[in-house]
Amino acid sequence: MWLVKKTGQGPQQQLGLMNVVPEKKIIEMQSVRSRGLFMMEDPIYRNTITRTQSFVTYDGLMETIAKLNSKLKSNPLPGTVLNVECAMMKTFEFLEDFKVDPDSTCYTSEAKMKRLTQILRIFYILGPPTGEEICLKEFQPEMTKRPTAMGQPAFRSWPELNGQLGFWLANTSGIRVVNIQAFSARMTKRRETVDIMSDCTDEVQSSFTTREYVKILRVFYTTGSPIKSQPVVNFSSRLFLPIRTGRQMFESMSQTMFRVEAWLRLVDRSSNSFRLIIIIQIYDL
Repeated sequence: MWLVKKTGQGPQQQLGLMNVVPEKKIIEMQSVRSRGLFMMEDPIYRNTITRTQSFVTYDGLMETIAKLNSKLKSNPLPGTVLNVECAMMKTFEFLEDFKVDPDSTCYTSEAKMKRLTQILRIFYILGPPTGEEICLKEFQPEMTKRPTAMGQPAFRSWPELNGQLGFWLANTSGIRVVNIQAFSARMTKRRETVDIMSDCTDEVQSSFTTREYVKILRVFYTTGSPIKSQPVVNFSSRLFLPIRTGRQMFESMSQTMFRVEAWLRLVDRSSNSFRLIIIIQIYDL
């Protein structure tokens, strides 16, 4: 949790938390038998023996947000939205299915195959209901090199995403940004193109396959908020990397934040129009 010093007088604030888990759903897929093996349906094998298989999966992220807003219309949050974020949680391990507990703070990872889902965490300040609607806008890097049988695709750099976000913020009114999140979305390659599956909330991780990801930007914002948000004319960002203190050692997070605070004080003194929107953490494993 990132905090700033309170300015002026006001009542004490209390935080509330709401977790949203995507709903399970069952999809049916046709498979065919060819040479003794069952495979997904293909026009070549239409005359062979077929059967229907059922798979358990989850609603997509955008569908989950739409269902959440539908519920909030009849049962609004008791307060004002402070922050919205996505978090990954384990749902399956091999064939074992267990209930997702969004309040759990740890899990084990022993199996060579597991499945993860995305959940939403909504932090809010307790108070009268405001009837806000929660929305999501994603920015994906543009592909600059198509994949080939022997080569990987290439994408535009991170500053390009910042430029897209800045242009969108400058030309969008009536919203209140509550979080900007860097997210690693699963990518699958097809013939000379790729699919960035950022909406998928059912990810399979296996030690037998190679997983490829693309870094995207997610902007969570609300509409219908009574809190007036100042328009963003010029948006920019600053990256702070932890300083290496040894061969395999880096400075702590508190030491990095000390440098961030020093930079904020310097910028605040030199610019009267500077306003901090949010601080995000980027994990590269």
